[in-house]
Amino acid sequence: MSLILNRYPLNYRAALVTELMTVVQHGDSACLVGLAGVGKSNLARFLEAPEVAQRSLPASEAARIHFRRIDCSPNIDRAQLYEHMAEVVRILIHQAGMQGGLSADSDAIPFFRLRQLLKHLCDKHQQRIVFIFDEFESMVRHQEAQFLQDLRTLRDDHRTTRNVAFLVITHRMPQLIGGQPGLGKQSKFFEIIRDHIYALPPYKRSDTDSMIDALVRRRGGAFSAIDPNHLDLLWEFSGGHSGLLAALFNELYHTFSKSIYTLLKIVHHPSEIQSACEKIVDYLHAEEVEALRALVLNQPVSPEMLLFLRKRGLIRYESAPVIFSPLFAEYVRHQFDLVKK
Repeated sequence: MSLILNRYPLNYRAALVTELMTVVQHGDSACLVGLAGVGKSNLARFLEAPEVAQRSLPASEAARIHFRRIDCSPNIDRAQLYEHMAEVVRILIHQAGMQGGLSADSDAIPFFRLRQLLKHLCDKHQQRIVFIFDEFESMVRHQEAQFLQDLRTLRDDHRTTRNVAFLVITHRMPQLIGGQPGLGKQSKFFEIIRDHIYALPPYKRSDTDSMIDALVRRRGGAFSAIDPNHLDLLWEFSGGHSGLLAALFNELYHTFSKSIYTLLKIVHHPSEIQSACEKIVDYLHAEEVEALRALVLNQPVSPEMLLFLRKRGLIRYESAPVIFSPLFAEYVRHQFDLVKK
């Protein structure tokens, strides 16, 4: 299997990657919304690999477009964040041999120094940088309101060339993130992402197999040794959710003989699988949780909510709408039973 970064197949998240590359070619910013543990960080790492742009863009564009992830730890302040962004740009300038004429003031405040470096990279050398902010939701809650205005300023500095763009990755729709009015529908920052908000669904089967391949190799095994029926089970019960898939694999590796009943009951007790389910719920809205509980109880859910849940990757349609993972459905059902008791 041909892999990028020794983990991801060449066609990883192919449809979404193609869409994002089209957005980036136009110099636009975007937002990815996905369930906790669904593989958002994996996609961020994948996009950062130069081979991805080389495969997805014309050669002239791939050579000048750079995806760079930014540490979004909530423990750093605005100045530290800008210093990190500036260092990322400085390294890119150095690696590309573009230092000539660079006059960034080392004594300038971090935000001003970042603007200088971006001017050198993007205006003088016509390079385009896409800052990837993973865990953006957590970060903005801990930053001053000025942070989002500063990001808009960085983008507006290059409004004509569109050579500075952002890819923000969140658990919730950006305009619904509580405690940050700067992300509301009328905000200046929301304006630059509102036309390109994408839901990140669970993995398709091909992506699931590549992840299992990586998990097996970490244990010194071979993907070819995994029974195809066991691959089916892993994909079906995890629903293609990255976190659930890894937890289920760790639970079953070498012991695929567990019954379906036993598998479902694992979520009732402390385990890696239960923790993955808890993480998903922690980042859902109360309305989403109530709708999921209605589904497991065979109660009616409005068409509008069903459409929303489908876009979020929480349900899929068979003969009727069902929660994407039998394990997660059992977890929701069990939690409802606990509440009743």
